[in-house]
Amino acid sequence: MQPTADAELSTDEAIDLRARPDAADSTRLRAAETALATSEARFRRAFDESPIGMSMSSGDGRLLWVNDAFCVLLGRTWAEVIGRPIADFTDPTDVAVAERIRNQLLAGETNRGECEMRHLRPNGSTILARLSMSVVAESDTAEPPLVLGQVLDITEARETEARLAYLASHDVLTGLPNRLLLLDRLAQAMHRRERFRGEVVVLFLDIDDFKIVNDGLGHAAGDEFLVEAGHRLRQCVRPTDTVARLGGDEFVMVCEVDHIDLVAPLCERVAAALARPYDLDGKSLQMSASIGVVVGDDMHEPADLLRDADVAMYRSKADGRGRATVFTARLRAEAVERLEQEADLRVALREGQLEVHYQPVICCADASVYGAEALVRWRHPDRGLLMPGEFLPAAERSSLIVDVGTAVLHAACRQLAIWQQAGLDLRVSINISPRQLLDRDVVDTVLSACDQAGARPAGLVLELTENALIEALGIAGARLRRLRDAGIGVALDDFGTGYSSLQYLRHLPVDMVKVDRTFVRDLGHEDDGALAEAIVGLGDALHLTTVAEGVETDTQLRRLRAMGYGYVQGYLLGRPAPAAQLDLTPRW
Repeated sequence: MQPTADAELSTDEAIDLRARPDAADSTRLRAAETALATSEARFRRAFDESPIGMSMSSGDGRLLWVNDAFCVLLGRTWAEVIGRPIADFTDPTDVAVAERIRNQLLAGETNRGECEMRHLRPNGSTILARLSMSVVAESDTAEPPLVLGQVLDITEARETEARLAYLASHDVLTGLPNRLLLLDRLAQAMHRRERFRGEVVVLFLDIDDFKIVNDGLGHAAGDEFLVEAGHRLRQCVRPTDTVARLGGDEFVMVCEVDHIDLVAPLCERVAAALARPYDLDGKSLQMSASIGVVVGDDMHEPADLLRDADVAMYRSKADGRGRATVFTARLRAEAVERLEQEADLRVALREGQLEVHYQPVICCADASVYGAEALVRWRHPDRGLLMPGEFLPAAERSSLIVDVGTAVLHAACRQLAIWQQAGLDLRVSINISPRQLLDRDVVDTVLSACDQAGARPAGLVLELTENALIEALGIAGARLRRLRDAGIGVALDDFGTGYSSLQYLRHLPVDMVKVDRTFVRDLGHEDDGALAEAIVGLGDALHLTTVAEGVETDTQLRRLRAMGYGYVQGYLLGRPAPAAQLDLTPRW
């Protein structure tokens, strides 16, 4: 006969009823025993089938019962673990922690305890586990309490956390510390300096012309170079020093030296290490780095040291690259001045303070005005009219050069449209910076400026320096071809002052070369000018238009015409002026 509903008891009631058999009839006693057996069976099934490692151990730590998950976790069979202390399978350094928690549980000081332990497997490997322990006591017996353990393998979770922590503080490509870890190491070095009175030196390095590697050999070769460069830098310093990669081709070294006299040899050692040839994609390549150096003092915060070293590095770049510059207060003042100038330049762009003046380009054949070069000026509200050299360097060090270039482009296209509508067949040339050429929208930007102004693209000429071309070499060709296909001319400015120009002239869509003024200046004497004559011959051989810049004397003009130059430009023929003041009459 099945027991009635009121005969169904909880486990606690069943235990209490079994302890007082005289308090219930036989039917209720059998129901209580059935309920107790069912509860025990459920517990046993939950224990055995749990996906978490489960164990039941005695007060002295001997394992009395374990489930399959526990055996899998330890890599052992049930027979190998039963009756043995859990300490036999635990890293010796973790045993004391678990024993302390076990003793606290048995003494009634706590109801539950947790710790992380390392368990040993037969193959010698170690797993990290989280162990939770609680006491199981039989209230109706004199048996000593048992300890129920739950063991969860957290090895993979901890390894993942460690990997994420590593990635958060290290550069993925080189494995070197990143900016976050660098600042922490720098702070530690400065703290040690306060105690031991040594010197903390920060070297900020930027690889010179790194784009040549990426654009010429591909990004895989570029990555290989950066890994090798990081390895060489690490070999230059002690294991306790730090070499970090901030991103791109920028590295920072934090070195602790005993005396400031050791800074110069350190820089020489670093420069020599980086200058050794690199074997990349079967090609031998030599590179250099511009280095900024700062020596820490009591007034420096880690971020300040990094900033000042960066400022010094930029001075090394400006002074010709491949050298080291020590930071000074004067450099900081110049950096502050540049920041202020950039802020003022943003205002100038917003309020239309930039002006475009035009310098005529004269045809040597008939002395007519062939066109004009658009040159930017800044009508500063306090300082008056500023020449490009006074503000363009600051713009080039930031993204503002793109905004300045775009403003000049639109102004020049509007003026070109005015001249075209007046029936004048003139060319207007504008200078374009490497950053503009690297902008993926540069083609659309130029064509849109012509369209908005109503100017025919055939009247526009883009001037690029040789250095600008080499910096954008990987993508310049395709973009310049698209522009030339639209009718826009392309001129190579300052020709002869940059890289191996003949190679680029043969492969890039260049229509015109503008010979640098340094070659024109040499024409002051009758026995000079071999280079200028060679360049015009090269231009003729490649069917390129040649323009000589910087013509200031009649002698220079006469000799250039005799050499066969097609066009000339310079103060002798007209200074830059607003479009309304441009003299369009023949010059002779």
